[in-house]
Amino acid sequence: MVPNPKQHSFEGTVEIIGINRCVFVPESVYAELQPSGKLPVVIEVGGNRHRTTLLPVDGRGYRVFIPKRLLNLVGADKGDLVSLTIWRDPLGWAMEIPVDVREALELIPNGEALFEKLTPAARREFIRWLDRAKTPETRGKNLRIGLERLLQAR
Repeated sequence: MVPNPKQHSFEGTVEIIGINRCVFVPESVYAELQPSGKLPVVIEVGGNRHRTTLLPVDGRGYRVFIPKRLLNLVGADKGDLVSLTIWRDPLGWAMEIPVDVREALELIPNGEALFEKLTPAARREFIRWLDRAKTPETRGKNLRIGLERLLQAR
């Protein structure tokens, strides 16, 4: 059984770094989370949860990136104040690889090793991308495209 981690709520202003949205986490919150570098966390925005990473920022504390789709659900973007709840991800970096992805990786020489070379965030995003497909046909097509890109990146 996974323990129920302590949750911390706060408000933060949405900033943009490159094309990504993020919020800086108040010192009082990250002090409670006790990170030592990167820390897997779960954030909740408007009742919607997302697994992500609490990232250190040189001399500025910590921040979390928030997917634009989550911000869209609460009508927020750059410069807006958003309410967040954050807690340590009880699963850590672990993630379940869907059966179709695992079977496809087994068909490729060193496929599983190539997938494991991706960062945890890249693996999660790859699986989320597949999960967003509305039909099994689209998911299959996306899986083929993703594996081709994985092989090209060797």
